[in-house]
Amino acid sequence: MRQSKLLKLFVLPLIVAFLLAAPILELYPAKILGAQGLSVYVRIEGQDNTIWRGQVTVSTSDITADNSGEPYHFSHPTALGALDEASQSGGFPYYVTDKYGALFVESIGGEENKGANGWTYRVDYYNPNVAAGRFILSETVPPDVPHREILWSYGSGSTSPLKILLSDTEIDAGDEFRAVVSMYSDDTHNWSPCRGATVHVNHHSYVTGADGTVDISIDREGIYEVFAEKDTYICSDKTEIMVTAPRLVRHNLTLKINPAGGGTVNLMPRQPAGGYLEDSEVELTAIPAASCVFIGWSGNLSGNTNPTTILMSRNRKVTANFILFDTGNLTTIELVEIDSYVTSVSVGSYPAGDLANIPTDLDLQAAYVVGSEGSGSFTLRFTDISNAGDMKLYKVIDSGWTEFEDMITTDDTVELTMEIGSTIIVFALPVQKEPASFSASQLDISPDTVQPDQQVDISIDIANNGGKVGSYEAILYINGQIEDSQTVSIPPGSTDSVVFSITRATPGTYTVSLGEEAGQFIVVGSQSSDGGLDSTSKIVIGVIATLVSALAFLLRRILGQRHN
Repeated sequence: MRQSKLLKLFVLPLIVAFLLAAPILELYPAKILGAQGLSVYVRIEGQDNTIWRGQVTVSTSDITADNSGEPYHFSHPTALGALDEASQSGGFPYYVTDKYGALFVESIGGEENKGANGWTYRVDYYNPNVAAGRFILSETVPPDVPHREILWSYGSGSTSPLKILLSDTEIDAGDEFRAVVSMYSDDTHNWSPCRGATVHVNHHSYVTGADGTVDISIDREGIYEVFAEKDTYICSDKTEIMVTAPRLVRHNLTLKINPAGGGTVNLMPRQPAGGYLEDSEVELTAIPAASCVFIGWSGNLSGNTNPTTILMSRNRKVTANFILFDTGNLTTIELVEIDSYVTSVSVGSYPAGDLANIPTDLDLQAAYVVGSEGSGSFTLRFTDISNAGDMKLYKVIDSGWTEFEDMITTDDTVELTMEIGSTIIVFALPVQKEPASFSASQLDISPDTVQPDQQVDISIDIANNGGKVGSYEAILYINGQIEDSQTVSIPPGSTDSVVFSITRATPGTYTVSLGEEAGQFIVVGSQSSDGGLDSTSKIVIGVIATLVSALAFLLRRILGQRHN
């Protein structure tokens, strides 16, 4: 039982480590070569650059584990042995460990394995399913022998390589050559055109088309390094080309003014008769004619920066675009942006007093008539606008007023975008309205004389004499005491009536106060046969009458007794 447990604790992990380390393990090679060895080309591609490339000769290899110092002997020329020879020739380090029970490459040139990414190798671009220490050069297949190239690369195991072929490696300056980029498939073991690969020629870059090709021209002599790369692929090997027979290259700058007569363009420096020298910088300044505005460049220049520069790396064609922009004597209006199909814009003052259907809540500040031709839209900027943040803009077409929703304002500028056509635009401020102000009048008490518990209607008119809607609380006082209240909301310039209905049971005169108005009503009692005495008086009189009758009876009894 104890032996079984020890087997699980020690032997099984060693077996797992052995399997993990198998890609480069070869302890007992089956064949010993002569001293001459085998010559192969080795290329080592790191994450961002090529660590080393060159020809090496591989025979036997003695490799020591860096972590333990344990030596390992390989009697064949192997892919791992090729890495060891390249390290010695190129002077770059690589690190192997036997902590898993066998040798394992952990880094090359200081680039360590991390996560799912690490170092893998290929032989003649083929990705063997054989450990690097077990792959015997010019013996193990596939790929077919003889083996010519060992490629070590950093990435995932599924990263495929690129290959670049050039139509010529010695060209004349200015002539074109073609680069063909292919990508390798580990599924079919074939090469196919690589679209969208970037071909680097020193500091210049080109992108391949759908057929994996791109045509390149270099105008200066020298030796250039060419290679291809693409995301998630191993970059191609680097190839040198020689460009000879330099020549003085000149390019012509062709100018066009649109429309004709819209302005001119100054060039600095002026264009020589034979054109500008290769890679000269030329400054262009557009100068509009009277009542015209420069709106931008087209052709080999874009945007509306003025002045601007252009690099004469080839023949160039540039168009300076102008439009008619007539503002008369108005100097505070600018044309900011404009669509390319707008041909003219004009702005003139308009008498605001001649406008129809002017909203009563607006205080008109200025009005302009804007005309334009072509198609699309344009943006005007009005400067020196007082209270620009409070300003409202309206367009008036056929006496209809529509507020501009999309406009940009600062402290003193307003920008608005308009469509092609003719319209009137109006700047206006909202009319400042007075707050609600109330007055009460026409107090009415009906009827003014009632019987007990008969209803009396009391009404009064409340007028809002201010400029804004407001609420008024009407409080009814009877004999100086609050009887009832009502709150009413009244629009400016309107009058509303407030009505109270009350009753009183006790006869008498009652004073009424409502707002600042006063009045009265009377409650009268009905006259009965007892002279209108109340019940208490009647009880008192009854008691007195009873007492008088009793007293008279007693007197008669007393007097009768004396006579007897």
